[in-house]
Amino acid sequence: MFFRLVSLFFVFAIATTAQAEMLRIGLGSDMFRIDYASANLGKSIGQIEFEAGLLYSEQNSTSDTIGQIGALVRGESVEAPVIVSVGIRAYFGTASSESVGGLAIGGEVSLAPESWNGFGLSGILYFAPSVVSYGEAKGLQDYGLMATFKVTNQAKVNLGYQVMKVDFDTQPTRTVDDGPYIGVSILF
Repeated sequence: MFFRLVSLFFVFAIATTAQAEMLRIGLGSDMFRIDYASANLGKSIGQIEFEAGLLYSEQNSTSDTIGQIGALVRGESVEAPVIVSVGIRAYFGTASSESVGGLAIGGEVSLAPESWNGFGLSGILYFAPSVVSYGEAKGLQDYGLMATFKVTNQAKVNLGYQVMKVDFDTQPTRTVDDGPYIGVSILF
């Protein structure tokens, strides 16, 4: 199942590389995460970014696979080196051998001043309360912090810490991932 999802993800990414903006891959001691984002339309209100991603984790006794698709509106300021993105994500997959999902709201904030010589910081936060969760999930949280270093104009190295949790009615909260990771971001 995991390899089918990864294959489908790569087919999607390759089919749209003409519009691609970023491919980010992160590896931890017991997890793999891949995210793809494509910037499109909407310059008058901010840049609209479509994204897809997949998290595979073996942190627990049963492996968990959570996919996501979403849309964000990104605002950039010339005066300040801050990029703020807000939007929605739909999560779907399996956790604790149960089908889970939810519609989350949230966003990302990135800070990368030129005076930092290629260093940057960013954080993400997404939250799906029980009213918009489905399957066996009664809530979902996805958040993290990341430090980046620009190697070239098209590649960055990432060091981060991420947490993804799924709440259930009938069992304790499942921590799908909770730990550090290292990764790369490739800009097209």
